[in-house]
Amino acid sequence: MRKPAARLKPPRLPDITVEKRDWLELLLDFRRKGYSQRDIAAALDRSESTINRWTSGAEPTHSNGEALLLLYDTVFPAPIEEGTSRPACGVVALDDATKP
Repeated sequence: MRKPAARLKPPRLPDITVEKRDWLELLLDFRRKGYSQRDIAAALDRSESTINRWTSGAEPTHSNGEALLLLYDTVFPAPIEEGTSRPACGVVALDDATKP
């Protein structure tokens, strides 16, 4: 009888550090510029109660967070990092993602 083949362990994944977003600070920036929660909700096609939850400390889902960051980059254009076409906050526009 044949022995089952030994399973190889995959290589160890690298440790990474991800900067935690301060969602409330982003929302306060909108408020300082004169935008209401209703304005943000309309721009993102989300409910006002969703935006209110974010201002109360709830974290947006991944897709909602991406949408909020894209809106933020539109309203508050970030300087381009030297040597790259990506905004400083790390949000990549769709056409930038296809460039080598």
